[in-house]
Amino acid sequence: MYLRKLSAAYTGGATGSLFALGILWLLGRAGVLSSLDISLRADMSTGGIYRLLVWGGIWGLFLMLPVWRGAPVQRGALFSLAPAAALLFVFYPRIGRGYFGLEYGVLAPVLIVVLCLSWGVFAALWHRSSGG
Repeated sequence: MYLRKLSAAYTGGATGSLFALGILWLLGRAGVLSSLDISLRADMSTGGIYRLLVWGGIWGLFLMLPVWRGAPVQRGALFSLAPAAALLFVFYPRIGRGYFGLEYGVLAPVLIVVLCLSWGVFAALWHRSSGG
């Protein structure tokens, strides 16, 4: 039973990453990112997708915590704050994109929060439907 919950949490996070990547890719293809002056683009390389699947799955393990079990949308929104904060305050500054990823554009932090929110909601819904 524990292994099933663990698997549901990890795959929820991994598939949520693919969902968020798809949104980012579609926004780039439609020209929305360019019109908003955001230089962040979807990394559709094998390495980029692999990195997202692994990190998304790791962040998805938060879904095993017994918080708001009956409300997957709120749960996903709550758990999306952790990867958003990590990106904006740790990972982007480490790669030289500045705090909040502002080197990608002034509206980049808003995009990051929205993408993480979509990840969290999708992951929580997946987790719930998978019996987690």
